Parts: sequence; structure tokens; C-alpha cells
Amino acid sequence: MTKRKRRALTLVSCFLAVGVIGLALFFATLDQNRAKKYITAAVSKATGRQLNINGDLKVKLGWISKLSASEIQFQNAGWSKRPQMAEVGLLDVEIDLWELIRHFRVVLPTVTISQPNIVLEKNAEGSANWEFRTASAVTEPAEKRSNVPVIQKLIIKDGILLLDNHE
Repeated sequence: MTKRKRRALTLVSCFLAVGVIGLALFFATLDQNRAKKYITAAVSKATGRQLNINGDLKVKLGWISKLSASEIQFQNAGWSKRPQMAEVGLLDVEIDLWELIRHFRVVLPTVTISQPNIVLEKNAEGSANWEFRTASAVTEPAEKRSNVPVIQKLIIKDGILLLDNHE
């Protein structure tokens, strides 16, 4: 290898290293709580109900990335006497980025839900609070539906589930 090629290779390597370090610093100093408003808006638009993340939102990047959110509240149906359908103290989700990049599959090695308080109810008319305004997956043909994420391990800690059927 000539001296000129070696110098060019060294220069390109330095630029790549600076870029990777810069990207790592950007994600390390990024205020991840700014993403809360985008997440809550997307869920609210998809379901017609308000989602609140009152605690911190944290993301740790790696081949197995980790997303944590605390103090989550999900609004109940308008006809319900209870204001929240779900409240979660802490949600930890691991995402396998290698599976996502390589196979375009969402694989969640571990999902941990701490202190969930879930209310499932049906009113006298037969409406259920787990039925949402937009139910496109039900109306779409099976070949157009997206794949469901694979959850390899689900851990639920200190939870309460209330089932109330007025039908």
C-alpha cells in the first residue's frame, strides 16, 4: 500500500470515528423525555383515548435496546365510571435490534410490567372498554395485517386486574 493510500485510509477512518463518537454523544445527551409527546399523540390518535406518561422515558441503545417508561395512565371509555383503563408504575421493554434489522421482525426478549392496575369492563349495551375507535386490524384482510411482536418473556409484578361485566 502506498503512502498516499495509507494517508487517505487513515483520514477516512478518522472521519468515521469522529462521526460515530459524535452520534454516541448526541444520543447520550439527548433529552429522551421529549419523545413522550410524540408517543402519547400517536397512541391517542390510534385509539381515540388519552395516554399520559407522567414519569421518565429512558432509552438505552444496544443490540438489545431497552425502553423504560414510568407512571403511565391510559384513559378509559367515556361511559365508564372509572377514569383510567390502565395505570402502570413502570414498563420496561427490551427490543432486539438485530432481529429488526436482519429479519424485519419485532422481537421483545423481555417485557416487564410493574404495578399495573387494569380495568376491563363491559356495559349493559355490550360495549367493552378494550374496543377502540379505530379497529383497522379487524377490518383489514389477514394478508394486509402487520406481524404481531414476539414477546419471549413477560413479567408482571404486583398487578391488579378488575373485570366488570354489566351485560
